[in-house]
Amino acid sequence: MQGKSDACLYSRFKNNRWTFILTHVQDLVLCHQDKEDSDEIVRNLNKKIEMKDLGDICYYLGIQMEWGGNGSFFINQKQKIMDLIEHLGLTEANVAEIPMEVGFFKDNETKEPLQDNSQYRTATGKLLYTSTVTRLGIAAVVGKLCRKVNAQTKKDWTAVKRIGRYLKGTADLKLMLPANSNSRLVDYMDANWSECREDRKSTSGNLFYYGGGVISWTSKKQSVVALSSIEAKYISAAQACQEATWLYRLLLDFGINEPKPTRMHEDNKSCILLSQPERVTPQTMQIDTKYHCVRDAQQQGSLG
Repeated sequence: MQGKSDACLYSRFKNNRWTFILTHVQDLVLCHQDKEDSDEIVRNLNKKIEMKDLGDICYYLGIQMEWGGNGSFFINQKQKIMDLIEHLGLTEANVAEIPMEVGFFKDNETKEPLQDNSQYRTATGKLLYTSTVTRLGIAAVVGKLCRKVNAQTKKDWTAVKRIGRYLKGTADLKLMLPANSNSRLVDYMDANWSECREDRKSTSGNLFYYGGGVISWTSKKQSVVALSSIEAKYISAAQACQEATWLYRLLLDFGINEPKPTRMHEDNKSCILLSQPERVTPQTMQIDTKYHCVRDAQQQGSLG
């Protein structure tokens, strides 16, 4: 059966056992609870298309995977990072302790534009993939530098190289996905109000845990200008609500009926009160209707 949340995910529940297939172009990842089930699927697929069994998964789409104890596993992109370091010419460079210089975006000094942006585009693209898949620690700074692809400066290019030097020193870090029978979906959210000095738009940040491991994260510039920190955090909550809804459906595709409500952590009391239907004031009426999905989800018991 094709997944409702992801068209590339297929599942089968037979003889009280689950089998999953994840597809990407011509590559398949097959997960099973019983090897007999996977062997049966492979035999049936071989009747339709020619396939080659590569054994237990250890490398997929640039992601290295290692099995841990008790069903947990680790993922990293060390090979991708080393390729990036070579692309940036940082093989012999010193490592950086943090991914970005403190106060980098507060500098109003006129900066010299970068004439050739081909390397910049390629490097930020590689960094974006890495920050999306395994290295959440650089997601915020990479997102900011990606905004400069059409008007980057030499200082921005230096910042890209600094991230490369940081990754060089932390290339061996791995993201752990532990196995936990008492797993619950939990979200932490925040927003940096009026952060962008060019258009005063805010940046949303969301982090989802499941079973004690991080499974989803976002650092994204908001599409509208928030008139207050409360509004910026409320918009961030709306984005987290959309992600939580998708993750809930994804868990259903895996045969997991996630209990509701999904626990969402927000540190602004006014933002929390704003999600209640009776909290409508002249100061909050300008908030776009689409962001009130938070209020709707809370009334339905999906969020808590």
